[in-house]
Amino acid sequence: MIRKSVLLAAAMLCVASLGYSESMRTLLTVENKMPDLGQAEVGMSGSYKDYSEDADFSEEMAFTPFVRYGLIENLTLVATVPYRQLEPQYDNDENVSGLGDVTLGFDLVAYKDIFDYPYVIPHVEVGLPTGDEDEDLGAGNATVTAGISVGTVVQDMYHFIADIGYTIDDGDDENAGVEEDKNHGYAAASIVWDVSKEFALLGEIKITDEKSNNAEDSDYPVTFDGGFSYKASKDLMINWYVGGSGNADLESFTELKVAYSF
Repeated sequence: MIRKSVLLAAAMLCVASLGYSESMRTLLTVENKMPDLGQAEVGMSGSYKDYSEDADFSEEMAFTPFVRYGLIENLTLVATVPYRQLEPQYDNDENVSGLGDVTLGFDLVAYKDIFDYPYVIPHVEVGLPTGDEDEDLGAGNATVTAGISVGTVVQDMYHFIADIGYTIDDGDDENAGVEEDKNHGYAAASIVWDVSKEFALLGEIKITDEKSNNAEDSDYPVTFDGGFSYKASKDLMINWYVGGSGNADLESFTELKVAYSF
């Protein structure tokens, strides 16, 4: 995993060599870091994920271009276009690669005080069935995730964010002939420490009631990560995350995100 992480970092830093923005630093929650009105932010995230033997595949590499645009005051449009490569559990099976599920959504800063915190951000994301379900590249149907994020800042350097939401997934997962409801809720929290104006450390955790292949009925999957955010210039942001999961098919992951604003 270390070797693949280094290769991933090298590839993503090439993108960074390609500028004033409020780039979002958190991965599991929505932070009040938005493009200004009429401003665009483009970038790419690259990730490597390692799965348990109970999952349908063993490893995944994904590259996800994204764009955020300040459409009107306090309203940001968001779109992602993931490209995924899946490695099977068994050597005699072939790798699968292709377009994943494209997402479209928005983040609305519904409330913030004169100092930009505390704040309340409702957000919605629609997943389009662009990925091949038979190849495990997509859900096979449209999904809608709606949530609300609440955050504040303490001593001008510690950021605390809580985010809750619910995903509506009309598709059914057939397991041993039994159809399972795939709708699920989640709760997440993030802490960001501004070490300096350019550099920040962060830690996050997220729990859902979405069941995985290796979880008991009473278990809830938990995802956690730690990482850093570095503002290389006025317009360029680099984020790095390393994390894992419990009670889930996903065992560990690393992700690098580069964002450029103009």
